[in-house]
Amino acid sequence: MKKQNLKWALNGVLYIGFLLLFYLDLTGLPVHQWLGVGVGVCCLLHLLQHSAWVKTTLSKFTQMPGRTQINFMVDTAIALGIGAILISGLIMSTWFNLPLNNYATWSVLHTAFA
Repeated sequence: MKKQNLKWALNGVLYIGFLLLFYLDLTGLPVHQWLGVGVGVCCLLHLLQHSAWVKTTLSKFTQMPGRTQINFMVDTAIALGIGAILISGLIMSTWFNLPLNNYATWSVLHTAFA
């Protein structure tokens, strides 16, 4: 399979996975948690696929066209948001069984980041 086709396939998996994660009633909690980790891994793979663009843009950020700078800032905000979703989801997950006194706050944050 061509490299470009692999990128499109990964993007399709990310898109479908992210959409499914919004419907907890459809997947149930165990599938939601595993799917969330799977989407997180796919996001990391996506970032690794585009690491050359990230490095180039970071090293020459001030010389880049305005549109590239905006795209980079939007991409960074999305990456931080996904990281926050993953962290808050893992904190709330049944896997670690953390004694959270403020579970409702974590749930609101998790939903807000999503």
